[in-house]
Amino acid sequence: MKKPPPPSYAEIRLEKIESGKLEPVVELAGEPKPKPIEVNSDSPTAENLAKLEEDIRVSAEEAVNAFNKAVFIIRSYNADIEYIIEEAVNEIKPETWESLKSKTRSKHECVRRATEKAEIAVRDINKLKEIVSKPSFDADPITKQTIQSNITRVQEDIEHAKREFEREQKLGSVAEKYWDKVEKARQNFSEELESLFPTIDLSKKHLCVPEEDLDLFVLHTYAHVLYYQKELAKMETIVQERLRAATEVARQGGGEVLNNAQICEAVEQEKRRLTLCFQQQVLKLRKQHELELREQLKRQSQTFTDHLDEAVRRRAEEIERELTKKYDELLEEERCKAKIQLAAIVGRLKGLDEAITEKNTADAASRQAQVLWSACQSLLRAIKAGCPGLSWKEQIRPLEPEITAVQKAAADQDELVSAVIQGIPKEARERGVYPEDALRERFLKVEQVARTVALIPEEGAALPVHLLSYLQSLILIKAASPIPQSELNNEIIDVSTLNTNDILQRARYWLDRGDFTQTLRYMNLLKGAPRCVAKEWMDETRIYLETQQAANTLMAYAASSGLAYL
Repeated sequence: MKKPPPPSYAEIRLEKIESGKLEPVVELAGEPKPKPIEVNSDSPTAENLAKLEEDIRVSAEEAVNAFNKAVFIIRSYNADIEYIIEEAVNEIKPETWESLKSKTRSKHECVRRATEKAEIAVRDINKLKEIVSKPSFDADPITKQTIQSNITRVQEDIEHAKREFEREQKLGSVAEKYWDKVEKARQNFSEELESLFPTIDLSKKHLCVPEEDLDLFVLHTYAHVLYYQKELAKMETIVQERLRAATEVARQGGGEVLNNAQICEAVEQEKRRLTLCFQQQVLKLRKQHELELREQLKRQSQTFTDHLDEAVRRRAEEIERELTKKYDELLEEERCKAKIQLAAIVGRLKGLDEAITEKNTADAASRQAQVLWSACQSLLRAIKAGCPGLSWKEQIRPLEPEITAVQKAAADQDELVSAVIQGIPKEARERGVYPEDALRERFLKVEQVARTVALIPEEGAALPVHLLSYLQSLILIKAASPIPQSELNNEIIDVSTLNTNDILQRARYWLDRGDFTQTLRYMNLLKGAPRCVAKEWMDETRIYLETQQAANTLMAYAASSGLAYL
């Protein structure tokens, strides 16, 4: 029986963009291809032909659609990049960045899908060519010619879509390089502005330049604009000159420039071919490794099952041993609990005993601190207070009883109390110290005598000098303000400029205010006969201050010791 010829068809593939849609689509125009006629034949050629025709139609349509979608996304991606480059950074909407990320992912997905579909379509076309070119293929010449024409048309559609995609991809790479250069230029310009004008905040939406930096800012910006204008004009001139030279060489028959372009194109084609081969090898290796992985997983699953059975058996034996052991441990645990409770009771008793002991120790230390405070208070009162109704010579008495009481009230081997008591002058222990009232009374007499001998040096002087010094003390008028305000404010003064009257006025000022320390400092500035007159008073005052300082230290120590046990 003779095989019937394959059905002839004349389908034309058209690429168009419908109004109202953003993405281009591919449609079939002309008379639709009839379905393949079922042939009762043992030859697989007719069945393979029908299946390949359908696969070629679907693969070609999907490949062209994918390429066109990728072209559309790349154009939109390039438009977003141009918008980002042209607009200021602070005026770009956040939605633009999200759209750019989404389009980047869609672009890679469409490129991958279009490449896969194009490879499938090319593979099916090669199979169809191989079937048609076989001598065993039984068909009339018109059918073969129609098949060849359709194959050529499908290949042209795919190649046309692929060329459009590659052209847009090259434009996209140029735009990305341009974007990188613009971002780098912006970053460099921002760093220059931050270096020249540290007070300018470039992150603000509205740039605020101080008035004192405005001229320099405008000059710097204008210099950059002039530089880039010159560079742009230079590049335009160089490009035009190169283009004119290449055109002239090509017109005169020279092939160097054109050969370079051809070499670059050949290199790009070889890169694309190697990339395609690499992708095919990757897919092949991926498939091979996936098969190996499945086999490994099967073997591992079987091994895991055997291991699980063994683990269950061992676990059962272990549970049995644990149950046996647990019964033995319960009795021991109860014994341990009883021992722990007994130990806790003993520990509480020991803690209670220690707490009582510590409380007794603290009470004893607190009482000792109170006794020490009372003894220190007695010592301080003996130093400051005198006996009313007696002269200052009769008010002095030894402080040995009070010091002995402090030593007895202090704890044994108390280093602080021992060191402070050893620092008390010997005169205060054996003779005693003059109270403040006695020191004031003596100071008035010392002051009067010191004013009388204010002009006499330490080695003495003639009688006229004595008379002159005496007359000066009579006619000298005391100042209303003995100390200037600057000196009261602790400002630096030159003490060498102070005379005897100035020193006595300042000492009297601080004595009236109860500051014996400051009074003694001023009295130490006296020279000559006034210093000899005041020397005994100065010694008594120093003994008083040293003893008072020791008493205050002991008082503070006793108070702090008492507070520690509250």
